Amino acid sequence: MACVVTSESETGEDGVGDTTKQSIELIESLSKLESAIQNRLNALLGVSAHSDSPENVVHNQWATQSSKLPNVCLSRLMLGACCEAYLSYTCSLIVKPGYSVRETRETTAVAVMYRDACLVATWTSAHAVYMHDLVSHNSLAPSPPSIHSVPNQFTEFDLSDLYARRTSPTVIQTQDGAQLLSLMTRCTNPGSRGWDSAVKQSLDSSDGTRRVCTNALVVSMTGMNSCIHPAIRLHWTKRLCLVNSLIMRLPANDILAFAQKCIVEFKEITRRMVSNCTSSAYATAAALRHVEHPVALFEPCPLEVPCTGLETSCMAFALAGKAFVETGCKGEISRCVLDAFHAQSIPVECAEAEQYLLWNPSYLGTRTPTHHNSHSRNTNWRIRCVAGKGTASVMLA
Repeated sequence: MACVVTSESETGEDGVGDTTKQSIELIESLSKLESAIQNRLNALLGVSAHSDSPENVVHNQWATQSSKLPNVCLSRLMLGACCEAYLSYTCSLIVKPGYSVRETRETTAVAVMYRDACLVATWTSAHAVYMHDLVSHNSLAPSPPSIHSVPNQFTEFDLSDLYARRTSPTVIQTQDGAQLLSLMTRCTNPGSRGWDSAVKQSLDSSDGTRRVCTNALVVSMTGMNSCIHPAIRLHWTKRLCLVNSLIMRLPANDILAFAQKCIVEFKEITRRMVSNCTSSAYATAAALRHVEHPVALFEPCPLEVPCTGLETSCMAFALAGKAFVETGCKGEISRCVLDAFHAQSIPVECAEAEQYLLWNPSYLGTRTPTHHNSHSRNTNWRIRCVAGKGTASVMLA
């Protein structure tokens, strides 16, 4: 493996002929390995395998174009596909897709697999985009695979510094920053009062906010985030189709129309983005958790499974992306999203019904815990600030 997927082999320093031969052999081996892991996962979940599934035909699809493909890149892609399948299977042994973790001691292991699976999916999709550009556009020099090749949670803006200024919005001099901050602060409010008007005003008056929200929607629908079970994420072949279709179907100006049709669901997109783009400020997250601020209750930590409400909404978006692909990427995006959230809000009757991820839009607005962690109590707390002789009550929003 080392002599095929390392950078020295890619540059041809170890011999182009030998490297190419080894890559072709490795591609076939990895393709069979992925199929074996996928079959074991299907047996575990009780899913019937189809002969025309992407993981079974990927090698045949590009077999006729092997002379045009960089075999080292294809071997790296297949390596990522095997890792995705393995993480899906291993995680399913602990918790099935669509259910929450039973034992607290297993939370860290599941959280690590959630994040690792997203990293691997980014690796695989980046190489898939490179191969697609090379084959489809006959490009002589396509952009090399990188973390920026596809929209994913690791390339979203770090907005922790902007969010830290939410108590003093007058210091923000740019229109885009002010409008984006308005959405970030309002999306964690327990109620929906004023959310419709805030969304319309922000998306109408700020092109930057529209672009950030459009990217967040693509990240949510493609499942390129660490808030979902690895087995729920689409296979990389379908993800490639979904990413290309969404980028073409969702210019920045169309996000307002989507938000107006799916105003509640759009709030969940913003919540996931806020949780991700403020997660790098560890000290701030610890302070917000101490006062039980809603942003801290999202569990923006690589060693913690996201709160049930956030995980459920992210899963609903991933399933909406799957439904959109099943329509041949010709359906209405808003309808796929609405149907997915509606299906996720219907209780199921089974032995593990208590662990089933049931969508509830008010998971940040109740006075009782709605997710698995013991510190998730009331999100609205009054603190008394003594200033001189007087006192002031501050409501944390």
